[in-house]
Amino acid sequence: MTSSSIVSSLGSKIAPAVAMLCAFIALCIYLFFFELVFSAKLFLFASLAFGVIWAVSRRASIGRALRRLFGAGAFSFAIEAISAVVILAVLLGISVNHKAAWDWTVNDSFTLSSSSMKLVKNLAQPVQIIGFLRSDDPRRTRARDLFAQYEQASDLIQTRIIDPDRNPAEAMRYGGDVYGRAVVRCAKREEWSSSWTEQSLSGIIARASSDYRQKVYFVTGHGEREIDTRVERSLSQAALDLTLENYDIARFEFPSQLPFPTDASVVILPAPRVDYLPDAVASLKSYLSSGGRILMLLEPGGTAPLSGTLSALGLDILPAQVIDPASHVFGDPNVPAISRAGQLASPIASGLPGVFFPGARAIRPSNSRPIEADSKGILLSSASSYAVRQGAPSGSEPIMGPFFLAASVESPVSLLERLWDDSGENQDALKAKQNRLMHPNLAEQLRRAGKLGHGRYARIVVISDADFASNRFIDQLGNQQLFLAAVKWLSERDDIALIPRAANRESKLLLTSLELNVVKFVSIVLFPLLAAAVGAAVWWRRR
Repeated sequence: MTSSSIVSSLGSKIAPAVAMLCAFIALCIYLFFFELVFSAKLFLFASLAFGVIWAVSRRASIGRALRRLFGAGAFSFAIEAISAVVILAVLLGISVNHKAAWDWTVNDSFTLSSSSMKLVKNLAQPVQIIGFLRSDDPRRTRARDLFAQYEQASDLIQTRIIDPDRNPAEAMRYGGDVYGRAVVRCAKREEWSSSWTEQSLSGIIARASSDYRQKVYFVTGHGEREIDTRVERSLSQAALDLTLENYDIARFEFPSQLPFPTDASVVILPAPRVDYLPDAVASLKSYLSSGGRILMLLEPGGTAPLSGTLSALGLDILPAQVIDPASHVFGDPNVPAISRAGQLASPIASGLPGVFFPGARAIRPSNSRPIEADSKGILLSSASSYAVRQGAPSGSEPIMGPFFLAASVESPVSLLERLWDDSGENQDALKAKQNRLMHPNLAEQLRRAGKLGHGRYARIVVISDADFASNRFIDQLGNQQLFLAAVKWLSERDDIALIPRAANRESKLLLTSLELNVVKFVSIVLFPLLAAAVGAAVWWRRR
């Protein structure tokens, strides 16, 4: 065998296998980076080269095959080829002008949430989203998919991903520190984020496209939870979530910054551990008298500012910790959990999944309340729950439940001013009005009429625990949704439903003790009994 025949034989047998292998490697590299990087181009060139070698080595047989093909029906082959091209062009035109997508993933990982869809559908100006990621950055694939979802949702959104290494001049136009960040540009406004989640991008889109932002103050100075540190017990993630929901966040230090600033939409008291001084309490009352909004996060061992005012408005805060043997998580009755059965008729609890509180303070309705005040429970512990007073001796009688684990109060400013009036005449008249029996529907109608006629109202939300919103627990179950919904209700935002973290959803099942007992009963008792009953019925019939 001559050398030319050996080369021809190798080219016809080995070249096609090597060409397909190189093409497969190039395809894998492209699917990993979703870009023709240098290594992908190299393997693609090698595949083409070996393909040419195979074609040259088999040129005679390829020529005979083409002659047979065209000889059998060259005209019909051309017509079919042209028809296929035309059909493909029409389909591509339809796909460009009519956007459609189907997401069959379990967690809807490639679909924007309803809140994000509502946000982008209401855009009035063009929005540009630019991401700065290197070609080898593993976040590039997620960013590209997420950007495509936003472009799919609105024609006003345009997206780009820039590699700062390949386009340094363009990256420098946006500043030096752009690696791993995304910017949203709307008109002359820019908002930046280092997070590549739907929640983050929707948040900065809302901030860039909005002219007004409400301000939320976190009070410090009395042992409250911090928002500037990343430790497990701090509320820095909760503060970040508010930022992504288009709120401005600031710290307010008692007592050096008294009084409260006039631009405060919501003031958060994150579990103070030291009693407020009289000046601080007076400042809180003055803020509420102006129609202020306060979110109080309690702790079993902490203090409860304005507890006297809340008691007069219909809520008693007890110095006791809730124990719930029937509904809890982590196998610990000290961590009460609320499923849908414990959610009351409140907009804050609307659509709320399960939520839990790692150490909850007891809240219950007071014996009397003014007709004008609208105090409501949001979450209710189970009927088996009880509360143990702080510092009570062992064996002392517990307080039987159920208890509110979250509650809200809406009161006219005029009522608050009467409550804080020290004159005995006003106090006696108010107590007589509190103790007057009245049908609930009539009381509700009077409250609505008073709200329409008396102007300013103050709102307070009390949640029995601060740990649920801490960095350690806020991402679990519905804890984040409860925190954000409470702030949105206080600030009178109509979009109480939040943007979920679709990218962070886990296929994890966290059951309360009651739900776990149901699962145990069904799997260990009910199913075996059903099998035994079926077997007994079959035996009886055959007997």
